[in-house]
This record gives sequence, C-alpha cells and structure tokens, in this order.
Amino acid sequence: MKKKFLLSIGVLTFLVGFISIGLWLERHRFRQVFSNLAVSHSIEEERIAEALFRHLIQENQGLKVYFLSKDGANPTDDFMRRFQGEVPLKKKKSLSTRGQYRRVLDSETGATAGIVSVGPINWISDSEVEIGGGFYDGEVIEYRYRMRHNEVGWIVMSREFVMES
Repeated sequence: MKKKFLLSIGVLTFLVGFISIGLWLERHRFRQVFSNLAVSHSIEEERIAEALFRHLIQENQGLKVYFLSKDGANPTDDFMRRFQGEVPLKKKKSLSTRGQYRRVLDSETGATAGIVSVGPINWISDSEVEIGGGFYDGEVIEYRYRMRHNEVGWIVMSREFVMES
C-alpha cells in the first residue's frame, strides 16, 4: 500500500513538472514569435525600400548620380551599403546641392542628379504594402505604389499618381 502511494505521488509530481515545463516553453515560444515578427517587419521594410528605390531609378534612367531619401531623411550607412559600387552612383540626399533652375547637383562632382524618395510603409498584409515614392530633378513627381512579395522578392504591382509640380 505504501509503495502504491509513493508511486502515485511520484507520477503526480512528474506530471505536474512536465506540464509546468510545457507551459513555460509555450509561453517563451509565444514571446519569441512576437519578437521575431517585429524584427521580420523591419528587415522586410528595408527590402521594400530598396526594391522601390531600384524601381524609381529604373523609371528615371539617364543620370550619373541618384540621391536617396527615406522617410524624409538620409538612409542609414548600413542601408546605403546595398548600393555600394554600383553605377549609377547612389548617395545620401544630404550630399546633394541645388543648381540653377532648381536642378539637383552632386556637391562633390557638379554632375546633374536626381533625388529619389520613399515614404513610410503601410502594411496591407504580410505580403502586400502601400508606399509613397517620388523623383525630383527640378520638378517633383510623386506616386503611391502597391507592392507585393513573391518568390523573387518585393515587386511593384501598381502605382497611383499623387502629384507633379
């Protein structure tokens, strides 16, 4: 009788411990999932911005230098490394200067340039976003882009005209 009682207590202790460990692991994994979502979104937002910059530069070909502006500010040095060594050159917007007739110039070389800008990202789903983008070379042209993620990466699906001046 005493053996059965001790065996029952042992099994009960094992089960309580097993359940406690399971609950702790589940709670820990749940926290990590939320943490990974935040990191994942910020990584994806960098990829989205890069894809839209490349799209805008492709749409506005012909210049030797393009200055990048992200959310109204200079992109980070880490972000700019994505374009390192490429032709045409991509530089931070703060390195641009204004020339005659509102032209954009490279302050280092004097070359005619353009400013490419992307705005904040509005997430529609995990694979679709809306984002503003524009180009300035003395005149401003702005669009609202809808982008989608596929097996290749982030691509522009459509654009809606916002303004020109």
